[in-house]
Amino acid sequence: MKTFARAVIVVALTLAALPVAAATQPELHITTNGSFVAKNVSVYQKSGTTLFCRATWGNAFVRFTVFTTPDLVPAQILRNHGGTTTIDEIEQGDLISVEGSLVPVADSLQINAKKITDFNLNKEPKVVSGVISKTTLGALTLVTKTLGTVVLSFSTDTTITKGVRTLDPSQLSVGDKVLSASGTFNYASSTFAVSKMDVFQDKSVFLPRTFSGTIRSISGTSLPASIIVDTASASYTVYLGASAKVQSKTKSATDLSRFAAGDKVTVMGSIRQDNLANIDATLIRDLNF
Repeated sequence: MKTFARAVIVVALTLAALPVAAATQPELHITTNGSFVAKNVSVYQKSGTTLFCRATWGNAFVRFTVFTTPDLVPAQILRNHGGTTTIDEIEQGDLISVEGSLVPVADSLQINAKKITDFNLNKEPKVVSGVISKTTLGALTLVTKTLGTVVLSFSTDTTITKGVRTLDPSQLSVGDKVLSASGTFNYASSTFAVSKMDVFQDKSVFLPRTFSGTIRSISGTSLPASIIVDTASASYTVYLGASAKVQSKTKSATDLSRFAAGDKVTVMGSIRQDNLANIDATLIRDLNF
């Protein structure tokens, strides 16, 4: 093998007639200058940073050894869709491609690798944005510009924020705009495992406005107090501070003791940013007297 580097060699091994799927048909190419390319070969053993590989066509095979840190310069190792990774993720049985050069003084087929692609590594870290398009049957889907439509999955460690609030997945709705979602995308299943998500919050929700509804219950007869008010769209807990105005329907000052469950009221206040079911009110008016 010592004279191997001086030989003029052009090798292309392809056995397309054998019963192997075209997509995984192995190929070995060795050029006159010792450049080496292997496609669709398997890792049958791994020892540290060294891979023992095999190209197989039916019962025929070629074995070769791949050094991934020749001269202490690590090879570039890629996932199936181009993301970078390390030798640690390559496992026995994985299907890979190898680009590199022959070890000229070896007495067997040995390769100093420059680039390796592992076709079994279909999961890649990603950061995406988009719009929630589906929340039915416990499935959440996100329409993204870069990955198309993906199915979202969450763990107990997932963090979801919307404004200053922390949400759980059940609080996400169709139409929610995801500003950023970081996690791991599985190309094989089009699923996105979310680790962190930031959802757009419309700030106009928190502007002061008037709410109309019916009193369900009152915590006390004097200020400060809280009142549960049912509106047409939601139920709110209305918090009245000591300086809040309490009025009758004629806008005259009155006592909170005159308010009762079932009364129609209007409330002037703002929804709290940390809890959309709470209103900090500056005025409440009873329309029943």
